[in-house]
Amino acid sequence: MSLLQAKSYIEASRSLLTLSLLVITTQRRFRITYKTDPPSDNSIRLWLTQFQETGIVLHRKGAGRPSTSQENVDRIQETFTRSPRKSTRQSSCAVTYAAYDDMERSP
Repeated sequence: MSLLQAKSYIEASRSLLTLSLLVITTQRRFRITYKTDPPSDNSIRLWLTQFQETGIVLHRKGAGRPSTSQENVDRIQETFTRSPRKSTRQSSCAVTYAAYDDMERSP
């Protein structure tokens, strides 16, 4: 093992030791503060990596429920206005077919 390899091995070992101590310290402080089981080692390491890369540890907001355009709302209201006794299933099919027809007609 060359001197350069030895130095890099020692540096890598030192950073692993530092990371391990950081994880243990974090777990201890969490347990004392919140009086419950701390997050796992992997979770803490993941949060640390995420914080170093992005500057935040919050989860990205999910896509959530898709928004409904006013055009679709108007189309559905029109369907129920024309035939209020039609079942929801039949109305849904009619609106869906109309939407596909509109997509096929538009260039």
